[in-house]
Amino acid sequence: MNPKNWPTSKKTRVTLLLGLITMCSGLSSAIFASTTGTLAKEYGVSDEVMILGSSLYMLGVPGPIIFAPLSEVFGRRTVLVPVFFFICFTAATATAENLQTIFITRFFSGLFASAPVTTVGGALGDLFDQRERGWRWTMYLVLILTSVAVSKSLASLLGFDHGGAQAHAIASSAPETVEAALPFLAILVGTLIAALLNLLYSLLVYQPYLDKHGNQAQPEMRLPPMMVGGVLFPLAFFLLGWTDPVGQMFGCMFAGVAFLMIFQAGINFFIDTYTVYAASAVASNTFVRSIASALFGNLGIGWGCSLLGFLALLCTVIPFAFYRFGPKLRDMSRFAASAS
Repeated sequence: MNPKNWPTSKKTRVTLLLGLITMCSGLSSAIFASTTGTLAKEYGVSDEVMILGSSLYMLGVPGPIIFAPLSEVFGRRTVLVPVFFFICFTAATATAENLQTIFITRFFSGLFASAPVTTVGGALGDLFDQRERGWRWTMYLVLILTSVAVSKSLASLLGFDHGGAQAHAIASSAPETVEAALPFLAILVGTLIAALLNLLYSLLVYQPYLDKHGNQAQPEMRLPPMMVGGVLFPLAFFLLGWTDPVGQMFGCMFAGVAFLMIFQAGINFFIDTYTVYAASAVASNTFVRSIASALFGNLGIGWGCSLLGFLALLCTVIPFAFYRFGPKLRDMSRFAASAS
């Protein structure tokens, strides 16, 4: 049975399950970083050494280019196999008794955790047509991203990012823990704003376009939200790197807005462009993002944000260029959907 013909209730259950798996993958990366200081003290090493635990997780970048083609050949269910190994290696990290075991298991956790991040985009493309991937994805993606933001915010508020302080210590330092959670709450606000903007674009622009053109739209019609996000993204990085705390909060909020607008438009653009090869296209995107994440920690906040800000500034032109020249570029690819 074609997954697009499944009942809406079944599609929703599958989507929520895929979203939960993807969220766990991202959360595993972020939550380990919050324990760096505690682990460094426990094992008598520097914070720089313990950062390897996060860096090695992100360096599991061969995963996307392995699992995405496999999902296209053998089906999306193959994502469940690496997820099982992700669970096993995460459990091995939790029970590790030395640094060598932590670092090795973190690398393989990242390798296998990349499978759902890579293949979920293709799976959702199998479930929903162009119209449904407009407004429905707005809700599903914001659910996934805000779940991560809320989880991280609660971890900061409860003191888990400082080694799990006792209740009385949390109570006595409430202002500090609230302040630590504010950046994640600002990102949460940003993703909610982006969800509203994406929803408005889908309802007021994209779906009326489909109605006028026989439920068919060129992939480039996905790009206008990315254009807006592309302009906001470099601004967010420069605010994060070089302004006072108030400016940094706005930077976090703009980052949340920009990221969701770019990410949702990009995923939809990949699926509309590469159709049956969508998972591999998303995999290439994940591969590049993982490398960038692993490099960021070595530069410090100011210059790290500046580097990303300048790169984002250079990339601002990309959605505009694809909007203008996309049909010609797709005609040059044997994997992309033809403009005709």
